[in-house]
Amino acid sequence: MDYLNFFTSNKFIIVSLFYVLSTFIVTLGKLFFDLLITKNKELSNYNIYLSFVPIVGLFIFGNILVGLNFFINLNSQFVVIFLLTIFIIAFFKNFKIIRNFYIFYFNITVLLISSTNIGISKDASLYHLQNQAWIRDEKIVFGLSNLNPYIGYSSIMEYINSLFWMSNNYIFVHLVSLIVFGSLFEIVFKLINASSSYLNNLGYIFLVVGFFDNIGFAGGRNGFIFIQETFKYDHIFAVISLAIILLFFILIKSKDDKSGLNLLFLCIVFGLQIRFIGHLFFGLVITLLFVNKYKIDFKKNI
Repeated sequence: MDYLNFFTSNKFIIVSLFYVLSTFIVTLGKLFFDLLITKNKELSNYNIYLSFVPIVGLFIFGNILVGLNFFINLNSQFVVIFLLTIFIIAFFKNFKIIRNFYIFYFNITVLLISSTNIGISKDASLYHLQNQAWIRDEKIVFGLSNLNPYIGYSSIMEYINSLFWMSNNYIFVHLVSLIVFGSLFEIVFKLINASSSYLNNLGYIFLVVGFFDNIGFAGGRNGFIFIQETFKYDHIFAVISLAIILLFFILIKSKDDKSGLNLLFLCIVFGLQIRFIGHLFFGLVITLLFVNKYKIDFKKNI
């Protein structure tokens, strides 16, 4: 948004705004987590499900922007006022939940180091900047891929990141991805500290694979997640994919856990919106329906 240009030269303000944005995503995610997933704190896996709240928040945030873009360009004062109103409602309703995410805030604080030397992807000039410019300046335009076929590869992240242009500084586009990374390691932390040895092992396996990959063949990074350049979204899809896989292995040991199944479905839809290949994860839902014999009340879910 253009009014943010004033803050680009002040690093302290940029970092402060990043924590505000993270808090907005967490409180927004909790608001819709209660509506779409569960309010039942007695669930055995409730604390682990709760660690998915930042992912839920980004999913809701992105889809709100997609909906708004049907009627208005996103670089407008109305969008600012609308989002501030949502933030105020979400914050005052769920500000107490922030203390449960101290590991998440620790994670994103450590990951902030990556912003000191992050570059811009070559794909940015190929289609990301063009697509986001359209989103910022016009309401939704159908058929843009006829002008530039690469725009057909765009995702929901275009809508989210189009909000955070600050003149020639795109640091916030990078910072958004750190929220996703911070959420994943929050999930792993909750797995390691769970009362179930099965869940503990899931968390330890994740960390062991990540550790050995970083000292592996040719220096590592042969499949584990890593932070990519700004305007590159493959790493975000990779994080969501790992979160989906972890959640699947949690649910495979649960019985009739409809809240977890709803959360899995939401994460898969989010993955699909980032990369179309995410539709393959729906096979995990089908597997759970057969293995655990979930009974779905379609009228209630709709």
